[in-house]
Amino acid sequence: MYIYKIHYKPATMIKKLKFRIGTWLLTFFFIFLYSCTPKINSFTVNKRTISANDTLQFNWDVTGHPTLLYHQRNITGPGTPDSAVVRYLEFTLVAQKNGKEAKKMIQVVTQPVNSTDSVVCATGLHGDTLIASCTKDSIRWGNNYRVVTVSSGSRRPLNVSHAGTTTLLDAAGTPSHAFEGTALNGAWRMSSLLTAAEKADMSTAAEKLSLIVTVKYETQ
Repeated sequence: MYIYKIHYKPATMIKKLKFRIGTWLLTFFFIFLYSCTPKINSFTVNKRTISANDTLQFNWDVTGHPTLLYHQRNITGPGTPDSAVVRYLEFTLVAQKNGKEAKKMIQVVTQPVNSTDSVVCATGLHGDTLIASCTKDSIRWGNNYRVVTVSSGSRRPLNVSHAGTTTLLDAAGTPSHAFEGTALNGAWRMSSLLTAAEKADMSTAAEKLSLIVTVKYETQ
């Protein structure tokens, strides 16, 4: 015959029960508090750089009542024509619920139809050659900005590869049409032999290589 002994401790069990009830109440309180708070789960736009008369598409998922606010800042210089003004469009999504607000902002740049940009990449040393690779963000630039000319911005010869094409740019900064019609976004690769001065003192080796790119906005 087996005898099972049960140690019944009412005080301990009551304490445990109170602790569990307290934990449940605290959990329910935070769930209730969370459900009463506005929240922006996602807020996206299909383009981050546009030109005049372009269209933007926004998507969002919020808890609460959404409102989209708009603010524009213009970047100009003395005598800048309106066609050359760079505009920063700031779209702020506001979610409101129970007297509280949540906000998130997206900035979109409006570039002129014809403009100049740069590609700047950090270098790495491979033997006697500086090699630099980087990517122009496709979300920022999309596919509408097309290359017109490319020139060296580093005052040295550059061997450049982009979109399946490779060309040599001179140190004088002579514009090349080798990449004309290709999208500005995507991977760029530059390489350049070390100069005699850099070989003599490696601390003077260029840390970055750069390109000056003229681009044109083309609707598809």
